[in-house]
Amino acid sequence: MSRFIIVPDPINPVQDKNISYSLKELITHIVDNETRYQHPASRARAGKRILEDLDKASDGVVEISRNEDWDFLKEVVENPDCGYGRWIASNKDTGASTEVKVPTRKYLQLIDAVDQAGHSDPRKETEDRKVKQLS
Repeated sequence: MSRFIIVPDPINPVQDKNISYSLKELITHIVDNETRYQHPASRARAGKRILEDLDKASDGVVEISRNEDWDFLKEVVENPDCGYGRWIASNKDTGASTEVKVPTRKYLQLIDAVDQAGHSDPRKETEDRKVKQLS
């Protein structure tokens, strides 16, 4: 059974910077950097399927084709060892780079989208409402 994630608007995780960070970028970062997606190979395959599902997103909805893939994604997105993203800032005067720490609360919109994935396709529900209104 599939799960359907409604894609939220991208966030701007770093204050005073014009950065757009989407659900796709967050999940790609986690799948590519989280050790739990690197081994065993079955988890790597699950990550690959999830990224393929992200590429097929349409009308603001991602369909995760396997429920077990979503279950694991939900678990990892809640507490990734790799964090939610890496942000580097440069000092304008010295040119030195430092990592910018971003609080988890800035990512909640994206995290909650995964957590709140439903069993029904919201695109179909919208179609059904349109048909009823025309009747």
